[in-house]
Amino acid sequence: MDRRTFIAAITGIAGCTSGKQSYGEYRCESSTVEKVTKLPQPAYGPQTAPNSIIIFEDFACPHCRAFHLNVLPKLKENAVSDSTPPYSFRHFDAPIPVSKWSRRVANAARYVQDTAFPPSKSYFEFAKAAFKSQAEYSWDTLATIATEKDFIESPCNMFNAIENNKYKPIIDRNRSLAFENIGFEGTPAVVVNNKPIENPTFDKITDALAPISVE
Repeated sequence: MDRRTFIAAITGIAGCTSGKQSYGEYRCESSTVEKVTKLPQPAYGPQTAPNSIIIFEDFACPHCRAFHLNVLPKLKENAVSDSTPPYSFRHFDAPIPVSKWSRRVANAARYVQDTAFPPSKSYFEFAKAAFKSQAEYSWDTLATIATEKDFIESPCNMFNAIENNKYKPIIDRNRSLAFENIGFEGTPAVVVNNKPIENPTFDKITDALAPISVE
């Protein structure tokens, strides 16, 4: 091996092992992270409510975007209304995946839940902002959402969590529940009191709620 070939080989090796990874405008130290196997499902509403709603969404699914931005706010509003049967709802990850951002944003949202306070509120605020920016998904977009709302201090830590699929065990369990156990074929999908509802609308969901009992 001549000197030029040797230097090129060494430079190539150094470039592969420098530990720096580009994420949009960010250059981050690469590091391995331990997988997280348990986190509570992000929840809203009184957890003692007699009605339970489970929501499955894919962050890259345009139908999920419409559901999350149009139906979910009405569910939140009605969850605290005296005029409707009391209910709570929980969010489950269900990346089909529609694109590479399905899992990336799911991991980012779980990272926010795992590190910000309060966990569920932070998760839902991040998720709403993410769905609003669905057409512009990028590393810089995720960093902007997370830092502007003060959910995280370091985008690089979030990027490492995404790159290492830190919340894969949780996301995979949620996905299996939706598509294998329950048998849904797409997202968004909803379960109300153990009753699966495909192509969910606000009326379909609220019609499936158990009525308020009158003593």
